[in-house]
Amino acid sequence: MVDLRKLLSKRGGGQPTDPLQLFEGLDRKTSHVNLRPFQVAALKELHKRRDERDLVLKMPTGSGKSTVGLLYLKAHMAATQGVGVYLCPNLQLADQVLVEARRLGLDAHPYASGEPHPHADCLSGQAVIVCTYDKLFNARTTFSRQDVGIVPTALVLDDAHAGVEEVRDAFTLRISDPEGVTHFIGEIDGVMVKHLRSAWRDIREGDPRVLIEVPYWHLPQLGDRVEALVRKYATGADRDLRWPLIRASLPFLRVVIGRGVVELSTEVPLVREIRPYHEAAHRLFMSGTLSDDSVLVRELGCEVAAALGPITPSKESGIGERMILAPTLIDREMNREWLMMWAASRSEKDAVVVLCSSAAEAKEWEAHGAAAPAGHADVAAAVRDLRKGDLRFAAFAQRFDGIDLPDDACRILVLDGIPRGQGLTDEMDSSSSPRDGGVRNRVVYRIEQGMGRAVRSSADYAVVVLGGEALASFVSKTDVRSQMSDEVQAQLTLGKELIDLARGAESASGEEAFDELVDNCLRRAGVWKDIYIQRVRNRVPNPPKGGDPVAVNLADAERRSLVQAIDGDAPAAVDTLSKALNKAKLDSGPSYARYLQVLGRMTVGSDPDEAMRIQRKAYAISHRLLRPTEVTALRPRDAALASAADNVLKWYGQFADGQGAVAEAASRLMDLYFGVGHVAFEDATEFLGAVLGAQSERPERDEGDGPDNLWRWRDMSWVIECKSRSETDAICKRDMGQITLSHSWFERNYPGAPVTPVMVIDTALADLDPIDHLRTIEHEGLAELKDRATQLVGRLAAREPGGWSRKDVALLLDELRLSPTHLHEDVTKQARRRRK
Repeated sequence: MVDLRKLLSKRGGGQPTDPLQLFEGLDRKTSHVNLRPFQVAALKELHKRRDERDLVLKMPTGSGKSTVGLLYLKAHMAATQGVGVYLCPNLQLADQVLVEARRLGLDAHPYASGEPHPHADCLSGQAVIVCTYDKLFNARTTFSRQDVGIVPTALVLDDAHAGVEEVRDAFTLRISDPEGVTHFIGEIDGVMVKHLRSAWRDIREGDPRVLIEVPYWHLPQLGDRVEALVRKYATGADRDLRWPLIRASLPFLRVVIGRGVVELSTEVPLVREIRPYHEAAHRLFMSGTLSDDSVLVRELGCEVAAALGPITPSKESGIGERMILAPTLIDREMNREWLMMWAASRSEKDAVVVLCSSAAEAKEWEAHGAAAPAGHADVAAAVRDLRKGDLRFAAFAQRFDGIDLPDDACRILVLDGIPRGQGLTDEMDSSSSPRDGGVRNRVVYRIEQGMGRAVRSSADYAVVVLGGEALASFVSKTDVRSQMSDEVQAQLTLGKELIDLARGAESASGEEAFDELVDNCLRRAGVWKDIYIQRVRNRVPNPPKGGDPVAVNLADAERRSLVQAIDGDAPAAVDTLSKALNKAKLDSGPSYARYLQVLGRMTVGSDPDEAMRIQRKAYAISHRLLRPTEVTALRPRDAALASAADNVLKWYGQFADGQGAVAEAASRLMDLYFGVGHVAFEDATEFLGAVLGAQSERPERDEGDGPDNLWRWRDMSWVIECKSRSETDAICKRDMGQITLSHSWFERNYPGAPVTPVMVIDTALADLDPIDHLRTIEHEGLAELKDRATQLVGRLAAREPGGWSRKDVALLLDELRLSPTHLHEDVTKQARRRRK
C-alpha cells in the first residue's frame, strides 16, 4: 500500500513544530532510540522560548546535545519551511551528527568543503544542512553565493566554545614563508629592539619559546608594510578566504611574531561580514558546562539575554565516572617520558588515547608505538578501529572535541600537557594574566572537553591522566578550578586525595601505587565505586549557572565599541566602553587595565598622544600588557615591603592543594639553566625570586630601564643581570658595563637602600676590575638555589594552603637558609679580575 501521508510529512507543512511531538512522529531507525529526561527537559524549554533569536543550551559532554540540536532545527524548519544549518567544529563531529540524524529518522545531508551547492532537499527545508564552521566562516562562503543565497531560519552552533576558536581562525592569517618573515622582522627591527630588547633578540635568534606582539601604536605606520607582506607571501587560500575578512580591521589588528611565523588577527571576529550567520533568524549556541559565556558574546555576538539566561536542565545521573590522576604529583620522575613508556605498556591491557596540542607532539608518541593519525580520513579510521578493538594506542593532535570514544574504545585518556590553541595570539594570551571574554577560559574548556572524549554516558568510566607538571599545576589553581563544572571539581578533589594515598603508600613504589589506583577504576573494584558514589555522585549536581552579568555586559560593550572604532567612529567607541566600565564600577585591577588598553587601541588613530596616556595608565596597573614608549616608573614602589614569609604565603595561597605548587615549581624552574634563551631564563628567575619570598620584578622588560631582574627583601635587594647564553670564560667589558648601569639605576631609584649587584654567569672571573661587591652565581650556585627552592615548596606542600602561619614560614625559611644573607654566603661568589 502506498502511504501518501508520508509524503505530506516530508513536505513540512504537516509536521508539528513542538520538537517533542516531532520526535514522536519520526521513523526512528532503531527501536531503542528514546529521549532521556534530561533531553526532554531541554526540548521543553527550547520550545517555550522558541521566539527568542539567540539561546544558549548547556549540557554535559555525552548527554545527547546533538539530538536536542537536530530536533530544535527541525522544529523551526517545520514552522517556516526555511533552511536549517547545524555547525560542527570538525568533520568527525559532523559525521557523528549525520549518524545521529539517521538514527532519529531525520533527513540531513553534509555540505562539504569544495561542494558548490547543498543538497536540494536542504534548500527546500526538508533536510538539515550539516557542515563545519569553516564552511560558513570564510570570505568566499558558498552560503552567500548568488546561486545559493542561504540565510538560515535556524542555526545550531555545536560545541560553541570550541567553535569560537574556529571562527577566530577564520579571522586570522599566518605568514610562514621564511623569506617573508625575515623581511618583516627586518622592517620593524628598529622599532622592536627599543620596545623589548631581550625578547626581540630571542626572536631574531629563533628561540621557539618566545612570542612577541607588535605594539598597536606602530600599526598605523606599518599598514602598507603589512599589506605588502600579505600580497607577496600569504598563500592563495589565505589571501582569498581570510584577508578580505580582516583587512577592514587593519588599524586594529593584533600582530604576533614567533616560531618563524607572523600572525595577523582581529581583536574580535567581525562576524557581521558573514551574512548567513549575522542575519539568521534563530541561533542556538550549544556547549558543555563551562561557567563563563561572556566569550560567546565577545567573539560571536551572542545576545546578552541569552548568555545571562542559558537553558540548563538538571541531570540526575552525572557525566560518567572519571578517575583523574597526575602521576608527576606522586613522583617527579613519573614525567612525560615515563608516561609514554607506561602508556605503551598499559595499552596491552586497556585502550589508551592521548590528546596533544600539535601534530609534532603526537608524532613523539608514535615512537612509543602509538598511532598518530593526521587528516580527517585517518582520524576517522583510527576512531573506528578503537571502537572495534583493532587499535589500542593512539595519539591525536587538536582533537579536544569532536571524537567520541565510548566504553572500551578508550579506558585511559592522557592529556599531554596544557591544551593550546593553534594560534600564536591565543597561546600568548593564555600564558599571561586571564583575559575577560574567555581566553584562559578557552584553555579550561579544552581540558573539560578533552576529558569528555572517553566518557560518553552516565554508565561509562575511564582514567584521565594529566601529563606533565605544567598541566598538574594549572588545574590546581583555585581560579582555574572555579571555572570548571561542579562534577569536574569534585573529580579533581578526589583525584588529589588518591594521589596523597599513593604518595603515602609504604609498601609500594610510586609507579606501583599509580598502577594500583588505575586498576581499582578499570577492574571495577567495589571500594572504588563506593568512594566515587560518596565523593562525586552523591553531590547534588548544580545546573551550570548563567554568565556573570558584569562580565557579559562588558564583553558586549567591548565588542560593540570595537565595531564602532573599525567603522571610523572612535569617539562613540570610547564612549560605549567607558560607560560600561563606569556602570560596572570597574576602576582598578588587571581586568580594568586590559580594558584601558582596548581604549588606547581605539583611540590611537584619532589621538595618538591620548592613546599613549591611556596605555601608560594601563601599564602602571599591569605589566602583562604592552609596554608604552615611555614609562614613568613610580619609585620607590611599595616602600613598605611585605615580609618574606608573607610573600611566600601569598604565592602558595593561589593553589587549591600543595602538590599543585610542587608541580608549578618543577615546571617553571626547568628553564633555569645555562644555555636557555634570555626571556625564558629571566622569567624563571622572576618566578624563583617570588618563591623565595622576595618582591620579584623585571625592570628592563617592564620599564625599558634597569636590571634584568630585581629581588627586594625588607633588609636587602639584589640587582641581577642574567647571562644565560654567555660563552666567554670571563665577564667582558660590555657585561660589566650593564651591571654597573643597573647598580646605578637602583641607587637613583632607592637612595640609601642596601643592595648587592649579582650576575648570573658561569664564571667569577672578569676581564677588568669588577664593581664593588659584585657577586656571581655560577652553575653550582644556580643548582643550589633551585634545590633549596624545591625543598621549600616540598615542605610547604606538607600542609594545605591556609595551614601555615607567618611564624612557621619564617622559621622554615631560616631552617633552609633562604634569607638574603644566607644566599649571599652559600650560592654566590665574589667576582674578581682574571690574572693575565
